[in-house]
Amino acid sequence: MRRTSPSNSFSAAQRTKNWTSVLGMLQLGLYMLMWSALYVHHPSASSDTSPVPTTNPLFISRLVRIRAWTFSNTRSDRFSAGSRRSVDDRPAMTLKFNRYRKGQRGFGCEKLHLNNSVQDPSTLNENLASRLYPTVGIPTTRATHALLRLNGREMGVYVLKEAFDADFLRRHFPEEASHPGNLYEGGFVGDIDRNLERDAGAGPEDHSDLRRLRAAAQTPLRERRDALNAALDVDRFLTLTAVQMILDDRDGYVCNRNNYRVYFRSRDGRAVFLPHGMDQLLRETEGPIRDAWNSIV
Repeated sequence: MRRTSPSNSFSAAQRTKNWTSVLGMLQLGLYMLMWSALYVHHPSASSDTSPVPTTNPLFISRLVRIRAWTFSNTRSDRFSAGSRRSVDDRPAMTLKFNRYRKGQRGFGCEKLHLNNSVQDPSTLNENLASRLYPTVGIPTTRATHALLRLNGREMGVYVLKEAFDADFLRRHFPEEASHPGNLYEGGFVGDIDRNLERDAGAGPEDHSDLRRLRAAAQTPLRERRDALNAALDVDRFLTLTAVQMILDDRDGYVCNRNNYRVYFRSRDGRAVFLPHGMDQLLRETEGPIRDAWNSIV
């Protein structure tokens, strides 16, 4: 990454309605920032000058500026499902700093998510949950707020989150840094009976870890406790369940088989469920508990 003069930024007139075209300037102002670790690592941008494709189905930001730091040729993907909005509205997006410039990172991260928080007008839920879960031993991604400007257009407050990736695994499972297990994305309302997409890790490629967990969860009741203890970090899963009930998280894994990652530790093969997409919390003061469970595990 390198500093550039503000005069290099693109004007608001260059904004386009065509999502497949190259966008100009995306600028973030961070506040309430508690990510001290993200300000530690500032590697130099790669000298790779290979051309950047402009015909992808997403878009490319020529410049992403975060405070005084500027990143060029950053791929930006739109979110799907409930947060998807057009570029002329308030799009949620993922910034991929190293997609077209090898080795480029944004404050130590290869990716950062910008959540438009359309399902949480307060913009507080992600921040609340990302601070609560680690205090009870459940790893999750860090979050803060950002003021976003896109091609000179003020977009307002966004929720800025880091990604579930190899860096996340190294930080939360350092003892497995040399050979991490598989980290799977749950997808949209998808349980462990699907062949989930692997986000990171170097475990088996045949989904045998997922099949083992599913078999344990569907073992006859008398043998299920022992089977689950062998395939699942049961204490962490019970803690996750309790917190999701307390927070009235009706769109998480326990209630809706949604918004989660599952990591299989390489040292013992046991699964750890990780919460994600925690923007729909504390909506019902008298919501059901037991009747709300819909997950396989």
